[in-house]
Amino acid sequence: MANTNTDAGWWKSKRNPPLYRKIVRTSYYIEMPDGVKIAADLYLPKYLKKNDKLSTIFHQTRYYRRYKIRWPFSLFLDRPKKVSAHRIIYNFVRNGYAYVNVDIRGTGASFGSRAREWSKVELDDASRIVDWIIEKPWSDGTVGVMGKSYSGTSAEMLISQKNPAVKAAVLMYCQFDVYTDILYPGGVKNDSFLIKWSYFNKFRDINKLPPSIPKIQRLFINMIYNGVAPVDSNRKTKKLLSKAIKEHENNYQIYESTKNIKFRDDTSANNFTFDDISPHSKLKKINKASIPIYSWSGWYDGAYAFSAIKRFLNINSPGSKLIIGPWDHSNSQSTNPSYNGSESSNFDITGEILKFFNHHLHGEKTDVTIEAPIHYYTIGENKWKAANNWPIKENRNIPFYFRINKLIIEDSYSKLDGSDKFKFDYKASSGIATRWYAQINADNRLIRYFPNQNDEDYYLTYVSAPFESAFELTGHPVVTLYLKSNQPDIQLFIYITDLDIYGNIDYVTEGFFRTCHYKLQDDDSSYIQPVPTHSFKREDAVMLKENVITKITFDLQPISYLFKRGNSLKVSIAGADKDNFEILPTPPPEIELFHGPDNPSAIIFPGRFILK
Repeated sequence: MANTNTDAGWWKSKRNPPLYRKIVRTSYYIEMPDGVKIAADLYLPKYLKKNDKLSTIFHQTRYYRRYKIRWPFSLFLDRPKKVSAHRIIYNFVRNGYAYVNVDIRGTGASFGSRAREWSKVELDDASRIVDWIIEKPWSDGTVGVMGKSYSGTSAEMLISQKNPAVKAAVLMYCQFDVYTDILYPGGVKNDSFLIKWSYFNKFRDINKLPPSIPKIQRLFINMIYNGVAPVDSNRKTKKLLSKAIKEHENNYQIYESTKNIKFRDDTSANNFTFDDISPHSKLKKINKASIPIYSWSGWYDGAYAFSAIKRFLNINSPGSKLIIGPWDHSNSQSTNPSYNGSESSNFDITGEILKFFNHHLHGEKTDVTIEAPIHYYTIGENKWKAANNWPIKENRNIPFYFRINKLIIEDSYSKLDGSDKFKFDYKASSGIATRWYAQINADNRLIRYFPNQNDEDYYLTYVSAPFESAFELTGHPVVTLYLKSNQPDIQLFIYITDLDIYGNIDYVTEGFFRTCHYKLQDDDSSYIQPVPTHSFKREDAVMLKENVITKITFDLQPISYLFKRGNSLKVSIAGADKDNFEILPTPPPEIELFHGPDNPSAIIFPGRFILK
C-alpha cells in the first residue's frame, strides 16, 4: 500500500462506553529482595466485582508518582476526573484497566539511593513489580507498560527484561540512544539541559524546591503542594517518608559524574558509559521480547522525533507503530507555526493509547489492524498523513547547492568554484524557547520563529529563490560542507527557516555537529539509521588540518513541513548556541566554505514539489 494522505480526524475512533463509573486509589510499599521499599499507587474501579479480571497499565517515574496536596486544595486538585495529570489514569481505569504508578528506587517516596540512571537494580525492581501485579486476584496476568520522557525509557528498559506478562508498550517522547538523542546531539554537549536536569533532580530527590525558583512562585507552590505524596496505607507515613528521603541524599549527581565525558566510549566518574544506560544497547533483548511498541513523539521534541523513528526502524515486533505530531515534549498543545486552534492541539491521547492497548491486551478488533503503521503531521499543510515505510518512498532527494548568499536547486548558477569566508561569533544563540528547553519545561510554548535570525552578524546565510510551486520536505535533511578552519575542532549549528515574501520567517528544523566526529562509519552501526552515521567514539576522532579542505557530512533533525509557493528556504550557519550548548574552549574559528562543481557543498532535502 502506498503512502497516503489520511483524514484529519483519523485518530478519533469510536470509543466503547466506560465499563466503570468511579475509581479508587490505594498505595503500598512493595519490598524488593534487598529490603528496599518501592512506593506504589494502585488505581482500581471502585465497585470491582469479585470475578472481574483486569489488564494492568504499569508506569514508573523518577519525578513523583503523585504530589501531596494541602487542604483545602486537595478537595478539587486531588480528583483524577478533574486534574489533567491524573485524567489519563481515570480514563484507563474506567475503561477496564488497573493502573499502577510507582516512584523509582531512590526517588519520590521510595527508599534506596541511585548510583546511575536505569541501573540493573532499577530494571530488576520493575520486573519484580510486574510479578507483584500479576499475583493480585484482580489481575488477568497481562501488563501494558507506558511512559513519557524518563518513564518512557524506563518502560523500554523493562521490555529488555523479557518478563512474559508484559504484552505491549507505549513509549512517548523518549530517547533511543542516550548519547545522540539528548546529551550530545551531533557530538555537541547539551550543556544547558544537563545542568538544569541535574539541578532540579537534586532537589526533587530530597523533596525540596530549588532555591532558584522565585520567592513569590515558591510561596504559591508551597501553599498548594507539600512535596511528594507519602504511602498512605501505613500509620507511620511521615516517619517512613522522612527515612526514604534521607536515603536519597546518597544519590549521585549526573552532571558532576559525567562532566568529563566527551565521546560515546568515555566512562563517567561512576564507571558507566552513556551506552550502558541507553535502550539501543539492549536492542537484541527488546526484540527477543517480541511485543508491539507504539513509538510516539513530536517534530519539535528535542531530538526525540528521530528517537521514535530509530526505535520503529529497529524494533521488529509485529503490530508496532510510529506517530510524530506537531508537538514538542507534550502533545497537550500544538507547536505548529500556523496553528489556528485546529484539531491538532486537541489530539485524543487517551483514545489513541486505549485503541492500541485494547487490541494487544484485550484482543479487541480496533482500527490498529487496518491502519498504516506510521502517522505523521505535515506542518504548514496542517495535515495528518499515513505511511507504511520510512523514509517515505514517494519522495526524492533534492540537493540545494550553496552559492554566495544563495541556494540553488540545479547546479547551473555558476560552473566556477567559489567560497565564503566567515568568522563565527560565540554570542550566537537560538534563545531559550527552543525544542531543547521544552524537554525541561514541557508546558512552555515553543518557538514560532527563530528569534535571532535578524542578527545576520552571527550567521552565514543562504536563501533559495522563491518556490514556483509548494515544496514538501518530509524526512532527514543531510548537509555536506567542504570547508577549511583555523581551528582543528569546531562546532557547526545549522538552522532551516521558511522565509515569506514579506520577510517573515518560521522555524523549520536544525542540526548540529562537532567536526572531530566527521569520519563516517564504514561498517554497520549498532542499529539501523536512514542517514550517514558517525561512531562518536574517542578512537575515531579526527582533527581538521589547517589549510586543507575537509568534507563534513551530517544530518539535521527530521521534519515534515510544507513551504508554500512564493516562499523561500533559508539556511543559517553558526558556530555556537550559547544558551543551550557547550562552547568549545578555543577562540571563535574562522572558516572558509567552498562551493562549486569541484566542492559541491549542499543540503539534500527529501521531499517533492506540489502544484498548489
